[in-house]
Amino acid sequence: MPDNTRIQLDVSPQRLAEIEELMRESGITKKTELINNALTLLKWAVGTVKNGRTIASVDEKNGKYRELEMPILSHASSLAPSHKVRG
Repeated sequence: MPDNTRIQLDVSPQRLAEIEELMRESGITKKTELINNALTLLKWAVGTVKNGRTIASVDEKNGKYRELEMPILSHASSLAPSHKVRG
């Protein structure tokens, strides 16, 4: 039984160019490495929002932030346990 499973993806030429640019910018040479890094980041992000936290880019100089918005994170956030305020 093989240790790995092969996955084939169909991507547009524009998406392939984005993938290749991202690989150049990050010093990654193999698409498998890019996918593994992307999955690690996405797994962390999903777990973070499921725990009721927000993922954001912070501009410390101006004291502003921008929340990361993605449909997958919105769905994961909806699975966060409710925290009732006690009064």
